[in-house]
Amino acid sequence: MEVELNDRKLLPEQALAELPRVPGEVEADSYAGDVRWLLERLRDGSGVRINCGGEDFIAPGGAPWGHDRFFQGGEEIRSDDVRIDGAPAEALYRRMRAFPLTQDESLWGYLLPVPRGRYRVSLHFAEIGRNVPGWRRFDVWVQGQEVLTDLDVVKAAGFRKAVVRNCDVELTGGALSIRFAYRLRKPMVSAIEIQKLD
Repeated sequence: MEVELNDRKLLPEQALAELPRVPGEVEADSYAGDVRWLLERLRDGSGVRINCGGEDFIAPGGAPWGHDRFFQGGEEIRSDDVRIDGAPAEALYRRMRAFPLTQDESLWGYLLPVPRGRYRVSLHFAEIGRNVPGWRRFDVWVQGQEVLTDLDVVKAAGFRKAVVRNCDVELTGGALSIRFAYRLRKPMVSAIEIQKLD
């Protein structure tokens, strides 16, 4: 799929038209189905919204969030009974994907097969583990560039409070890479949004 989208410079609607369907394949449970889901959102201009560690849901206001997909490594962590202050869509922050130290750090993150272009990447976080500044700290890299250094979500926003960080990237080839680097305890992310800028 990477070759189709980037080497041939296909737009999302062109890639969708060429994406083969496998007879008998259940698209909801397949990588091809996930790619189709991503391309449809980019084609429609609605943006790609991933509920990391969670399921599909509709946020207040009607924004659709898709289940966790395109991740490499990590584990789902949830705390369904907590209240997240200042978040219009609390469900988004009650679950996360965390990346344990027992796994290969080179696999920690997300690899999204988006076409070439400029994108705004919005990363959502909420610390639901401990109300201790400095308890969890990590770096975030997008397309090989460090965009967040020594992020401490409790220090940045507070305990059980949502914080969003944005960065703009130019994708010229390959897939969109979002990587997490350990400093202290498991790096984590609650949700990812990707919006095409041009």
